[in-house]
Formats: sequence, C-alpha cells, structure tokens
Amino acid sequence: MSSENYSEKWTCKRCQSEFTLNWRDLSLQVDRDVLKLHQLNAPPIGKEPLTPIPFYVGLYGHSYPSHEEIQPVSFESFKCYILER
Repeated sequence: MSSENYSEKWTCKRCQSEFTLNWRDLSLQVDRDVLKLHQLNAPPIGKEPLTPIPFYVGLYGHSYPSHEEIQPVSFESFKCYILER
C-alpha cells in the first residue's frame, strides 16, 4: 500500500475549477484520491451535502475515513440522501 502527500494542483477541463490532490491511497481493496477544493468555478447544483456524509456500506481496506467524515445510516436514509429526496 502506498500513501503519500502530493499537493498537486488539478484543474477541471470543463469549468476550470481548481483542486489540490492531498493524498492518494492504493491497496488491493481500495484505490482513492482525496481532493480538496481550492476554487469552484461551476455553479453548485442540487442540495447542500450533509456533514458527516451518510454512508450505508462499510469500507474495506487498510484504513477507514474518520467518523467526522462519514455517518453509518440505514439504506433508506442513504437512498434519500443520494436521490436528494
């Protein structure tokens, strides 16, 4: 598994929004990149995200997100959040 700090600047090809790649995690079970928004140039659509994010299924891999980032919920609650009901 590899986990490194990159601090690369990423730019969206469509709207030119800018993000910073803070870290990347790669293992047999999970491959994820964590981007932090630097400048948003697209108009937001949909509902505001909930914090912590409702999450229905557990993550597998070497590490888990902190409990400040995700909140275990029922499938119905997760479905309502994803479908913006």
